[in-house]
Amino acid sequence: SLSSLVDINNIEKKKVSLDTVIKKCIKNLEIQAKLKNIDISTNIQEDVFVYANESLMYDMANNIISNAIKYNVQDGKVMIDCNRDGNKVIFKVRDTGIGISEKYKEKVFERFFTVDKSRSKNLGGSGLGLSIVKHIAKVHNAYIRLDSKENEGTEITVEFNLI
Repeated sequence: SLSSLVDINNIEKKKVSLDTVIKKCIKNLEIQAKLKNIDISTNIQEDVFVYANESLMYDMANNIISNAIKYNVQDGKVMIDCNRDGNKVIFKVRDTGIGISEKYKEKVFERFFTVDKSRSKNLGGSGLGLSIVKHIAKVHNAYIRLDSKENEGTEITVEFNLI
């Protein structure tokens, strides 16, 4: 996936319903959430469109939401927002999970980086998910921000500029 993102000129983009893509991801991750009794709440505006590659938008949303579930605590919460705000679309995922310490916040977007190798191995993490997310955001001229506190949770925000 990462290597295909290198040549951004060959990525087909069109008007994509980001709200529909996110809802599809949530539906596909329901079982994963139920296994940990994670409550997923949403604040998703209808008809939120971005000029993007639909498959890549799915990969991005799926990676972020899957991580929010995977690195969460039993009986945790995941809050998902997707709304237009002026000339921007804001996609935000917050969780009540294990969080990321300050010293690792920038590194989590590097290829193959995992904060806790043993935990990632047990959960099936390869250290590529957030690297892929970062590259997908870059291809779509989107801004990505990570806020996290260890043992409190993580919030990932992706901000798209509307044309």
